[in-house]
Amino acid sequence: MGEAIYPTCRLNKEIEVTGLHTAFIRDMADNDTSRGEFHNFWELALVLDGTVYVATDKMEFPLEKHAMVIHPPMEFHRHFNAAGDQSRFAVLSFDAAVMPDVSARVFGLTPKQCDQLCSLIRYIEESCEMQDKLAVLRSREDRQFAQQEIKSRLELFLLSVFRGKTLARLSRSPEYERIVSYLGSVLEENRSLSQLALGLGMSPSSLKRIFFEYRQTGIMRYYRQMRMYRAVELLKEGGSVREVSEQMNFSSQSAFCNAFKRILGEPPSKYQRSDQ
Repeated sequence: MGEAIYPTCRLNKEIEVTGLHTAFIRDMADNDTSRGEFHNFWELALVLDGTVYVATDKMEFPLEKHAMVIHPPMEFHRHFNAAGDQSRFAVLSFDAAVMPDVSARVFGLTPKQCDQLCSLIRYIEESCEMQDKLAVLRSREDRQFAQQEIKSRLELFLLSVFRGKTLARLSRSPEYERIVSYLGSVLEENRSLSQLALGLGMSPSSLKRIFFEYRQTGIMRYYRQMRMYRAVELLKEGGSVREVSEQMNFSSQSAFCNAFKRILGEPPSKYQRSDQ
């Protein structure tokens, strides 16, 4: 008998999780807030009870019970409670080699999906060494196959979420959105606080107050950080350190390098393309 020949149906990866950073469930009292942050990995936040408010690079909006937001890498986000009652939410952050576009999307989960995520977080806590009941350090040596199970369960959970219901994000602060959008449009111009306020038609004090209300960080600190991340993009696109320093309107290459290392902790040369 001859060898049977069959066609091959290749299965492409649509989601591939490669690592964990945090996994926890937390209560949040009225006026409680998390520290605003951005990082180079993915983070999902699911509201289990009450209302949690979210501020991102683009807008500020409420998340009601059973709603989940996914923050892509390098998106600023802050979670806080301003609804007057206690809320409860679950957070899981992870690395992914492959993920679909989830920008500007909030997902409505079923009670079963909420239980699945909570169960997964509890399994991670049981199967991994944790720091401060928040950060995932490593899987425990006595939990064979735990890494594969965590990876598979998280990928299947995300697949079920992406197939489900998408909710509208209803902003509470058009003025905040206008400020953040404007900052993003002038990242290469090296503007001062007074110049930013003039461009927005606001006083410097009002601009600082409104921005801090939603971000819990100073507007100039945020603006300088965003300028450095824009510089990273330009370096990765092939720009030399000199070219990027000029495009970002620094007075000199040394001034650019000093600011870059002060804000990001590394020299700009680290982000240059290898063929430069």
